[in-house]
Amino acid sequence: MADALAEVAGLLVEVRDTRALAQRIVDEVRRPLGALGALLCRLDHRPRTLEPVAVSGDVGPEYGMPLVFAVGAGTPGLAAAVREPVVTANVLADARIWLPEQTRRAIEHAPFRAVLAVPLVLRGAVTGTLCILDREGRVFTADEARFAQAFAHQAALASRTPVSTRRRRPPQRRPSRRVVSRTTSSPRSRTSCDLP
Repeated sequence: MADALAEVAGLLVEVRDTRALAQRIVDEVRRPLGALGALLCRLDHRPRTLEPVAVSGDVGPEYGMPLVFAVGAGTPGLAAAVREPVVTANVLADARIWLPEQTRRAIEHAPFRAVLAVPLVLRGAVTGTLCILDREGRVFTADEARFAQAFAHQAALASRTPVSTRRRRPPQRRPSRRVVSRTTSSPRSRTSCDLP
């Protein structure tokens, strides 16, 4: 896996378009891990949500780009909150992982259950998460978790390249999204807010 990581690090630095870089990250992480799919999320500090920016592979018709994860919710949110890899053989059955109803329904219609989620950390700050998705029963190993974390670090480094060297596309107006988040008063209490 060390050779794959070195190869990918070189490939990521060559990509000049931010959207193409995000897509390359999720496409490339699947290959050495033999995974069904991958999801890359960017942390939006206001209102502390993780927004999917790229998806690769078979993640089902409802999972990925239309969802937004509150920090602490789902495997992307949990990895961002604990700042370390989160591994589960079945995301729907894992009591550590709180899933909003919309996310749970999307995963129920998806072919994956096993998840390895790692935070993207740059200069001590979480900037996003990278999730590797596979069929139920897949047990990601400690070596695979270390590889995914190293890969996420390379992805974070590649994405910090000065914006002037990457082609920027004009911002697109996004439809309103509903984010479900957890309050700290009770593990089951939820609040929601509309995002522009």
